[in-house]
Amino acid sequence: MSAKIITFEGIDGAGKSTLIDRLNAHYDEAGLVVWTTPEPFNLDCLDDDPFIATLHLMIDRRDHCKLIREHLDEYDLILIDRFDLSTEAYQGYGDDVSRELIRRLNDEATEGVTPAMRILLNVPLHVAVQRLIDRGDSPSVYEIVRLERVRQGYGIMARQDRLREIDASQPADDVFRDAVRLIEEVL
Repeated sequence: MSAKIITFEGIDGAGKSTLIDRLNAHYDEAGLVVWTTPEPFNLDCLDDDPFIATLHLMIDRRDHCKLIREHLDEYDLILIDRFDLSTEAYQGYGDDVSRELIRRLNDEATEGVTPAMRILLNVPLHVAVQRLIDRGDSPSVYEIVRLERVRQGYGIMARQDRLREIDASQPADDVFRDAVRLIEEVL
């Protein structure tokens, strides 16, 4: 059997990593073999130039997808913290790199690795910023403005039916319940 791939998208502070950890424990306890993996996968840092950063992300994604393809039959479920749409959101909507170019590069980089479902953890900007501050980050005004552009980009992609959406401003138990409900649709 080939693993079902579920990707989680959303702006910084949306709760992706926290949710993925909880889902991993839940499905592990249910007897599924789960792999959780983030993107960037092997990238230590991004270039300050958005176009160069996009190219670095694509190289990283290609390596990541190669590894995923090699291990698809070893897992029941693969949970990915950010994937192809994050580049479109952050570098495309956030930094104004051509979204059409990003989509073409993603097609090449993923080489057929296609998620069974893409989930957007949607959260208002002020909630995400407060979460970032609570965990010790101090985003600049520029970073906050960029996050709003990214958030709006994710909203556009959700309206295009490219993502399933969860209100990530609700209590963590409700976010978890909604995520399990969505994932069960493809298991």
